[in-house]
Amino acid sequence: MGFVKKWYVRLGQRYFRKKKIELAAKYYLKGESEATALWQKLEIAEILHNLDRPEEALQRIGAVIEQTNAISAYERRAHILREMGRKEEALLDLDEVIKREPDSYLPWYTRGITYRDLARYDEAVRDLHESIKREDEDTVVTTYYELAMVYYESGKFHEAVDAFRQTLSYAGRDIPVYYLGMARALDAAGEVDEAIRYLLQGIEMADVFESKPDHGLSLLIQKTNYSYGAFQTFRQQIRNSYSFRMDLSDLYAQKKEFDLAADAISQALRLYPGVAELYLKRGIFHRLSDKWNEAEQDLNRALEADPGLLKAYYEKALLYRRQEQEERSLQVLLELNGKFEESPVACYWLADSYCRLERYEEALPVNQRLLELEDDDPLNYVQQGEIYHALERESQAVASYTRALELSADAEVFMKRSYLYYKLDKYDEAWVDLQEAAAADAELPETAYYRKAMGYVLKAMERWDFAAEAFTKAIELNPGDPALYEARAECRLELNELDQAAEDCTAGLKADPSYSILYSLRGYIHYLSDRYEEAKSDAEDFIRMHPDSIGGYYNLGLIYYSMAEEDLALKMFNRVLSIDSFHARTYLYKAYIHFNRIEFEACIDCLVQWGLYLDAATPLERKLEQLRELNGLDEDVIETASVRLSEMYSQTGRYLN
Repeated sequence: MGFVKKWYVRLGQRYFRKKKIELAAKYYLKGESEATALWQKLEIAEILHNLDRPEEALQRIGAVIEQTNAISAYERRAHILREMGRKEEALLDLDEVIKREPDSYLPWYTRGITYRDLARYDEAVRDLHESIKREDEDTVVTTYYELAMVYYESGKFHEAVDAFRQTLSYAGRDIPVYYLGMARALDAAGEVDEAIRYLLQGIEMADVFESKPDHGLSLLIQKTNYSYGAFQTFRQQIRNSYSFRMDLSDLYAQKKEFDLAADAISQALRLYPGVAELYLKRGIFHRLSDKWNEAEQDLNRALEADPGLLKAYYEKALLYRRQEQEERSLQVLLELNGKFEESPVACYWLADSYCRLERYEEALPVNQRLLELEDDDPLNYVQQGEIYHALERESQAVASYTRALELSADAEVFMKRSYLYYKLDKYDEAWVDLQEAAAADAELPETAYYRKAMGYVLKAMERWDFAAEAFTKAIELNPGDPALYEARAECRLELNELDQAAEDCTAGLKADPSYSILYSLRGYIHYLSDRYEEAKSDAEDFIRMHPDSIGGYYNLGLIYYSMAEEDLALKMFNRVLSIDSFHARTYLYKAYIHFNRIEFEACIDCLVQWGLYLDAATPLERKLEQLRELNGLDEDVIETASVRLSEMYSQTGRYLN
């Protein structure tokens, strides 16, 4: 019987050497009582560990340590403890091994990768370098790989690239994951083209490994001293990345070579057919290439393969949105919300879609449901604020933004609330929010957007000089925005800096000749400066751009009036009244023209019309006072106009009310 068990032990050893773990376990355990040598006991423990029976493995190694206190037993137990996730216990065993046998590379190596597992990267680098000092070519390649991975995970990408170059410098010792690691390190270091070159080599090798009956196990054994457990880990890396095609597609996408990225996913689908994630990924690349039909087909395939793939719904909604088909996008999001009613993200997107369609009344209850699902995300309150703002419910919008800011002091939200305060004429509050925004984002004050907002708030506060200074800074940052020149011109106008104000209008029109309001403003500035010909030219340019503009004809009428061109002025004022017969001030200027022509009846009629069409909320008594305060008219004319205006009020009650 002892002979048979010894034979079982020999068979177990043979199959262990061949990495046929299940057969090794079968025979080794049958003859275990004859496996008396230390190395045999440790092999049995290793086999049990590889068969996912780690507690049995630890029990046997513990017994060996009690009996022999052998260094190799500590080393083997540390290896198993590490793979079980019991890292700190593994370190204790490794400390013991290194203390007793510091010249051996293996404990330094194992402790190094254990420190890597614990993200103690400086200690990992130290130990792996100590391991390299003690190794020969047969083992050092794997240590360089682990060192490279430590550098990569700790964000030292250039050092990682150097270590990967060392790893790949040993001819015939390369395996697919080395190329994957190198590609990822190069990508992180910004060397995308070189990353692609290495990854293509890795793909070629990974395909060879996967084509073998044992999926490359024998090739791994020939090239490295990795364990069967490591082989399983490496193979899982290949499969998780769909034979590296997922990484390749991302590299091509970085170069905006979306067709090549899609081709990489197509290759992956041939190797891994029917995978929803791959259809989704290719659909995204087709969308980025504006291949709408192909993108839609892939997204539909993704949802057929996995109806619960939320990202596919979002991508499909985004696909329609990119084609300006928001109604179709909305239908996708309604379907998504019907299936995932408790998803805050789905709810947010649905409300957003209603907002894009300007269906704010429908967006609001969706947003309210969102807040019931998730009341601690500031973005949800920002969305609510934007909805209230669109519905012109500014006070409620302010409250929503305030709640968002209580959750997160975000510069952009301060800017949004500042604008609402500005609209509500709460300029002090608007100014405070601008300061808070700058405190939340130190770079914000160096943007034209911020300086423009600052300028408008200061302008509303009638701080004309400071407002002009803010607009000047905004112009330096964005000289192509004509509204900035308009705003600064208005400030300079208030400061009686007429020449500079006119220069701003000219500069704004140079930046954008279609910004017609600057013709009107510059014409008004010329008018104030008694430069009537220039004012007339600007007013005519404005009218050419806006042939139905009341303001354009009115301003041109004023200019002609100031030039004593009464016939032309009267023509312009009549044109104003043909567009808007209730334009009160036009009647007043017509009254003066008729008075100058001794056309008193026409003058009186225009004065009455002026009085009638003044602000309807103004009482008759005040209108009569204003009429009597007019200069340059005969008292009899004014008195007659007052009587007629009063008669019209008495005949009609509150005329126009």
